[in-house]
Amino acid sequence: MSVALLSARAEAVCLLQPLEDDISSASTVFVATITSAKLEVPVPELKSGERFNVLYDFIVARRIKGDPAMVSQLSSRAGYDDPNDEVTHDFAETSRFLPGDNVLVVADAPGIVSLSEIGCTPSRPWDDETQRLVRRLTLFNK
Repeated sequence: MSVALLSARAEAVCLLQPLEDDISSASTVFVATITSAKLEVPVPELKSGERFNVLYDFIVARRIKGDPAMVSQLSSRAGYDDPNDEVTHDFAETSRFLPGDNVLVVADAPGIVSLSEIGCTPSRPWDDETQRLVRRLTLFNK
């Protein structure tokens, strides 16, 4: 039982570095507006307590540097808690975004980029704090 608890806790740990460092080292940075969201696995196939990916389509709202076309989709992690069982599952990070949400996308490689609401990835909501940090960078004003 203690091994299971250790693995669950390990999921909650994320190593943060300053966003400015992530942006300066990334090949592509842009602001995106989410246009659609879908589950990677259909709900009937999910098991209670299981983590899953949510995939997002987007449009580029503002290019900051690099080529946004290298990013095919955005994703976030969530957990399924079946309302019909007698167990309640709590998940360390469940980041969910909606169509119309704006996010900062920071990418180094082609493909899907992970988003986090709590800063576990450099790609995150385009909120007041993120805007203040990015607007201070000389790249943003180009």
